[in-house]
Amino acid sequence: MPLTDARRALLLICGVAFAVSTNYTNHGPVLSFISSEFALNAASAGAIATAFFLGAAALMLFGGDFADRYGARGAVSAGFAVTCVGTIGCGLLAPTYPALLGWRFLGGLGGGFAFAAGASYTRGIFAARGQHLAASSKSRDRRRSLHPRTGRPTRPSRHPAPAKQDRRQRIVPAWVDEHEIGLRETR
Repeated sequence: MPLTDARRALLLICGVAFAVSTNYTNHGPVLSFISSEFALNAASAGAIATAFFLGAAALMLFGGDFADRYGARGAVSAGFAVTCVGTIGCGLLAPTYPALLGWRFLGGLGGGFAFAAGASYTRGIFAARGQHLAASSKSRDRRRSLHPRTGRPTRPSRHPAPAKQDRRQRIVPAWVDEHEIGLRETR
């Protein structure tokens, strides 16, 4: 299966989602070890998670706006890279408690930026697919559909349409917008 642009985008978005979501909770299992290493009380230990949240909140709105203006793919990639650098810094480059908070804050900055830019990127990548699905649903009455219970293709109607129809009789259901069912005329 070749890697198309949409598949690459989906892999990048999944990587960002994984990195950001695990960064929210990755310190939890080792929090007791961190607390004992830096001699932290409960409030100081809680600040480790807060540092990531503050960083994420600081750039979340800016990330989506930046992605819309300058390109989502680069914004997502940059945010993802900053998140990864912050995570590596927490584990390997934080000899003191303030340094640990700084690396967590940096990871949060990247996570918030990448999360918002990723939403913009996903919307842009799959917008064309949504338009394609909407266009193909217009010809649904001409194609065979699947039976709702069995999942097998249904048979075409055995009753032929009348030879000549009045214009008012040629109204058939069709999808309008995304989820509303309306009426349209066939040609």
